[in-house]
Amino acid sequence: MTDMTERDEALRATTDDLIADAEQLKRIEATKASLEPDDPRQDALAEDAQALVREMVPKTAVQREIVRDVADVTDAPLSSTTTLLPEPGLEP
Repeated sequence: MTDMTERDEALRATTDDLIADAEQLKRIEATKASLEPDDPRQDALAEDAQALVREMVPKTAVQREIVRDVADVTDAPLSSTTTLLPEPGLEP
């Protein structure tokens, strides 16, 4: 297997994992939104959301390193990636 293929597979796996995490976060937030603010489940759900986001941060760093390695853009500013995000509600 070539380095590029391995990186492609690593990038795809990381992306798929982040998408699954984002979908789980969306479900948690939808559940929270359906509850009254004083519902005792709010705190546990907020804790779950916070833990999930903490797990997502290193995955995004790994993803960026793979992309930077493939594209050899080690000097690209962080903010440049935000312009590549699709509009909300649009599939990539």
